[in-house]
Amino acid sequence: MRALKRGMGVGSLALLLGGMLLATGCTKYASEENLAELDNAKKAVTSAERTLSDRRGELSELQRELQVKKGELTAAEEELANLQRQLDE
Repeated sequence: MRALKRGMGVGSLALLLGGMLLATGCTKYASEENLAELDNAKKAVTSAERTLSDRRGELSELQRELQVKKGELTAAEEELANLQRQLDE
């Protein structure tokens, strides 16, 4: 009984896979349309990678600018505190 169920399961799987191959029209060569889609996808990936690299560079520059501005703010706050101490004296 188990062997029959197992055989039917394997047979069903083989039939399903065979049907999928026939339905998709498998060929060992890619069509011109497939090659064009692949080329477009490659171009999109290249463009996205370039954009990502540009954005990372911009982020690094902005982070450097932020650190400079934070340093300037700290210096200005210290100067303000010194001036307020001098006024209080």
